Amino acid sequence: MPKKKQTLKYFFSVEGQTEQWYLQWLAAQINAQDQITRTVQFKVKVEKNPISFVKRSTVFGGETFIHVFDVEGQEQRYLSQFENTLSRLKKAETYKKITYKAAYSNLSFELWLILHKKDFRCSLCHCHQYLDCMNSVFNQNFASLKEFKEEKNFKQTVLSKLNFEDVLAAIARAESIEKENKKNAQPQRLYKYDYFKDNPSLSIHSIIRNILKDCGLA
Repeated sequence: MPKKKQTLKYFFSVEGQTEQWYLQWLAAQINAQDQITRTVQFKVKVEKNPISFVKRSTVFGGETFIHVFDVEGQEQRYLSQFENTLSRLKKAETYKKITYKAAYSNLSFELWLILHKKDFRCSLCHCHQYLDCMNSVFNQNFASLKEFKEEKNFKQTVLSKLNFEDVLAAIARAESIEKENKKNAQPQRLYKYDYFKDNPSLSIHSIIRNILKDCGLA
């Protein structure tokens, strides 16, 4: 009788439902891989405040928490908001002795989705500028990102067109962006977290890559 695989638990706080639906889809994709050595369980909640998420979570200490969030814009108010989020992540670790990792996208989660299908090196000013590329790579004609983010549209026009190989491709493309960014500038560091102020940049790929390594898939 085959030995039952260990299940690894990850706790995700996310800013929106698209991130939640994506992570639920990703967990299913990971667990469906034949070569997996350990399965995963993603506990995902829409919660912008990581401190609140930890306080309400029933954990024993030592767990891995991940916050998926966006920079959202180039203006100082967005950068200040981003830095405040990093501060909360660091503070949240002190409540129950957990590890809280930052999975950011600069400007937004749409960058990570686009990288599943193509390279993207354009620096943008506003999140809505991703719309044309999202329509192109997913063969749609939505008038706004808000339409993309409706549950039926997101699941039918984005998630249904992705597979596990696309996730690996997105990681590789994001790593290429990271390598290029490091050539041009040193990353900023705040509260132990490294990041780039300019876009495109992201860290969500490194979080997912490490999860895949934990499962014997990378």
